[in-house]
Amino acid sequence: PPQTTHTCTHTHLHTRTQSSHITTSAFLSAPHRLYEAALYVFVFLWTPALERRAALSVTGSTTVGHGLVFSIFMLSKMAGSQAFHALSMRLSPAAILQVVFAGSAGCLASPLLTDSYERTLLAFCGFEALLGMYWPAIALLRCGALDDSQRASTMAVFRVLLNVLVITILPLAGGLPEGVAFSLGAGLLLVCL
Repeated sequence: PPQTTHTCTHTHLHTRTQSSHITTSAFLSAPHRLYEAALYVFVFLWTPALERRAALSVTGSTTVGHGLVFSIFMLSKMAGSQAFHALSMRLSPAAILQVVFAGSAGCLASPLLTDSYERTLLAFCGFEALLGMYWPAIALLRCGALDDSQRASTMAVFRVLLNVLVITILPLAGGLPEGVAFSLGAGLLLVCL
């Protein structure tokens, strides 16, 4: 009967579409979760990293204006958002994410190469600027890959990976030497490439 054929065809197409969305969202979710795990490493380490470098500076000052540094980070993030807008006219969101992942890995690796407060702060500002490019790029990819009706539930399922990574990495990050923790964060970002 025609009704059965239509139903079978419709079910087959619906199943293929669902399978395609799951595969696409899985490939989209892994870099998203790895990037956010590296972000958490950064969030918990930027303060001690800058304080240690301030203590090593020529003046020996251990005072770091955390409020001012945080404000500079937010300005960097806004600049990154504007950079995304300018780059999105020439590059796809996926291409921008490749720049973000590579650049962010470099920024998180920079504390391994220098004990300079100023250079480390500049690298951290670069990380925040790239974060400002990351959020709109990943949001556009998610919108293209997931239907509105499925986006919230699918992303909630994939947040489990982030929670597992955070639960695993954060206790390690607090107990690991700074260089190892930043290497771990940079490594997570390189996996995204």
